[in-house]
Amino acid sequence: MSRTLINNYLKDLDILKTASGTVREGVVSEAFKDLLKAYARAQNLIFLNQYELPPQDGKRRYVDGALVYDVRLAFGYWEAKDEEDDLDKEIAAKFKRGYARRPEMETAEDKLAWLGQTQLGALSMETVRPDAKGNWINLTDNDFENFLPLVSKETKSASTKGQER
Repeated sequence: MSRTLINNYLKDLDILKTASGTVREGVVSEAFKDLLKAYARAQNLIFLNQYELPPQDGKRRYVDGALVYDVRLAFGYWEAKDEEDDLDKEIAAKFKRGYARRPEMETAEDKLAWLGQTQLGALSMETVRPDAKGNWINLTDNDFENFLPLVSKETKSASTKGQER
């Protein structure tokens, strides 16, 4: 996801929070929905609001949104949450309802085959948390930020040899 899309989302989020005076899900989710729509366009996906999941136990259920391929095969689901929500509790509830994660590089045929033979209630779920800088996308598991710099910023920005340290 591009830095521009993320920055636009953060700007929109600030505007909504300031204008409304709240961080309720119904208010701030609009900024994230716009982010998902922009991402979907860039990836040749379609964003569908209030996406209906396959029935489970005869009950209809919906997620707030889904990114889908043009054949209506879901790439990913979106479920809005308040900042005050207990995410572990919410994730556990969604897991019981059949949410699951699949490898990104699978083909549509692989996903359809998997859907046809898998009991969704028996799957494990990955919990994703933001890093120290609040990033949710392209998370890395390293300590790069803690390394000592090899060269000072002044040396890196020097335009002549005399300015180097």
